[in-house]
Amino acid sequence: MVCLVVLAGTMSLAGDLAAPELQETQSWLIQVRQYNLNSPQPVLGPASHYRYTVADLMVRIDGVEAYRIDIHRESEGLSATASLFYGSLYIGRKNHRVLRFSKGDLRLEVAPLAEGHFDPAVDSPFFGEYSAAPISLPNFAQTRASQTYSYVPALRGWGFPVNVTQSQRAYGEGVRVTLQQGPRTVVQDWSAKLPWWTRAEEPHVFVAELVSFQPARAGKRTSGTSESLRSGIDPRTSKHLWAPASGRAANNANFAESLSKANVAAANGESEKPMWSGYWWQSTSNPDIVLPETVNDPDQRTYADGGMLEKYDDYLAAEYPDYNPSTTAKQWELDHYSHPNGEAWFGHCNGWAAASILFPEPLHNVTAHGITFDVGDIKGLLSEMGYDVRLNYWLGRRYGMGNTDLEDPRPYDVHRSIINNIGVRRIALVADIDREIQVWNYPVYKYELSQEDAGEGRVRFDLEVWYCDAGVAAEFIGLKSRILNWSYTLEVDENGDVVEGDGGAWITNERNPKQTNPDFLWGPDSVTDGRNRYHNPALFMSVVTKILESVPAAKAVTVDGAAVEGDIVNGGDGDWFTFTIGAAGTYTLRTELNTNPDTYLYLFDSMDPLNRNLLGENDDIVAGQVRNSELTRALEAGTYYVLVRGYDVNQLGSYSLTVKDASGGQQRDFFESTEEVAIPDEGQVTSELPVERSGRSGIVRIAFRVDHELPSSVTVKAESPNGAYVILHNGRDSFYDGYWRVNYADIAAEGAWILTVTDDAADGKSGRILGWSLQFEE
Repeated sequence: MVCLVVLAGTMSLAGDLAAPELQETQSWLIQVRQYNLNSPQPVLGPASHYRYTVADLMVRIDGVEAYRIDIHRESEGLSATASLFYGSLYIGRKNHRVLRFSKGDLRLEVAPLAEGHFDPAVDSPFFGEYSAAPISLPNFAQTRASQTYSYVPALRGWGFPVNVTQSQRAYGEGVRVTLQQGPRTVVQDWSAKLPWWTRAEEPHVFVAELVSFQPARAGKRTSGTSESLRSGIDPRTSKHLWAPASGRAANNANFAESLSKANVAAANGESEKPMWSGYWWQSTSNPDIVLPETVNDPDQRTYADGGMLEKYDDYLAAEYPDYNPSTTAKQWELDHYSHPNGEAWFGHCNGWAAASILFPEPLHNVTAHGITFDVGDIKGLLSEMGYDVRLNYWLGRRYGMGNTDLEDPRPYDVHRSIINNIGVRRIALVADIDREIQVWNYPVYKYELSQEDAGEGRVRFDLEVWYCDAGVAAEFIGLKSRILNWSYTLEVDENGDVVEGDGGAWITNERNPKQTNPDFLWGPDSVTDGRNRYHNPALFMSVVTKILESVPAAKAVTVDGAAVEGDIVNGGDGDWFTFTIGAAGTYTLRTELNTNPDTYLYLFDSMDPLNRNLLGENDDIVAGQVRNSELTRALEAGTYYVLVRGYDVNQLGSYSLTVKDASGGQQRDFFESTEEVAIPDEGQVTSELPVERSGRSGIVRIAFRVDHELPSSVTVKAESPNGAYVILHNGRDSFYDGYWRVNYADIAAEGAWILTVTDDAADGKSGRILGWSLQFEE
């Protein structure tokens, strides 16, 4: 399912150069930008940031004394509170050789050199073009200025494939190492002050720059447990980030009250990114297996004649006539993934699940070089790319892969993972929902958590998770959901906080015991590309991107101007429009039907097929009755993009689109208070936000800005006019920089909404409410 690279090791520096002495809590931040190595047109990707921290000066790896360096991936490279545990490097104390890279549940050893070409006690060169850490380490054991090494590729195609020439020379206070194989050259600088990073002499690999270096801070230990490393969980994360308030029945008279005051922001969560359903692309060619029929083709295998991989190969040949691949994408799939004796559940569910999380949903057909890729083809290509990904999270061990523990992973870790990722970070995860031998990966994007006293210091949790269904046609557009329940008990302490450890227990799902608990959870980070892929290396993301971008230019629409005509000629096609507004306000987009009987309208901030954000959508003005589309949204000044398609492939014909400034007479959707209110020490203050809006509240996005010297002493509550409330912040170490999406259902929107901030501690700390806002989505 995944392919990760192990970093190889270093020993002592040659000559008078010495490897830097590591000190506990040393920390350095590295910015990495990666090139697509094998794309016909290499593209430099966006920057990622990784913080390396010396976490433990003395651990044992297979009896060898080692350092442990923890790696966290950070949002924007700056905020430590937004970091995500990535993995750990274990480096030998005596020889400075990397012994192991652990990432979540994956433990990877140093890749072997080719037999007959190395002395295992000395030589250990290694370079990973997309290193898992992702930093390359040279071999400082060599004694000559230049030396050539041969070794087997690490993990199926990663790293230099054959010979590497490594040269080194003194440079400043350290050493400069050059790794070269054919036309590819990478230069690495190593010194005590600047621990390690790489840069590319030629734009073929990746560029990594040292952003900052922090020396050791005395008196602070950051060591974690082996169990926390195995689970891929940062042991230093405050429990208040994820544990909703609960209570111990024994000796706790306030148990019922503690449940009623549970942290709603943590007990209910949903991914911020819209998710989409897609076909799971069964892979077996076993003639005894019957495939489910889809709209256009009962044989929706990836390698089908005339299918999406054949179309991709035809496009690649037309776009890059001088490119001569060693194999086509279709042929590779036939050779490696057609499984003539495969079982019915073999397929690409993990690829589709990753694609649903990583990419916006394809919504219309694309024609490039005369080849038409329908929505199913595009979803299939993205699923193929998503089959081979880098991970940002992994929890659990796959059943049957050296593991027969049906109770794995622990309830404690799943509970924490779901709340931390979906509830707090608001990102979806992938879950294998079958805890036995079969693997059924689905994107889990939403959850609701309820709890009740189970007696004897335990709480029963019922975790309902929403996941995207894959039992749809390849051309299906939208989200088809299913709901699954995981029930378990956890221990709580005398304060009602969940106790970390193995004290929890899964409660058997009597209807389907195989779905009592997930087999494993994981989160995709980004796709791998070209030769670095272990699944279908004939595929290039840059080529898929060019296919997706093969759409006509958007038609300009003038706000309050004349209607602009559109026409859906072929089923599955879509028309793009664009408009620009000079001032913030409320705007209404509306289609008027001509020969097209039913339109569907989307509003985006960009036409970029892989990075656009959906701002709103509408099918019918009145469901099933008034079938033209209308959408009203509060928008800031800027340029926006509209996609109009037929409701399905049968809805063809002409229509028109208008954009009107509705700020004057239309209902407002957005309300904001910029009033600043002081928060006294051990006190409570409120900020009132009047709402003049008829009808029910429905889904409301709530955001607040509070500045306080000690966030962990603060509770923030938002209350509707009828008293229904949600806890937005409850004793966490930092304030969440985002918004909460809350369903107030049929509660009236009209009236005074109240934000209440309470400082619970008499510690001399104070702060201010800086403002808050409400966005009504319905």
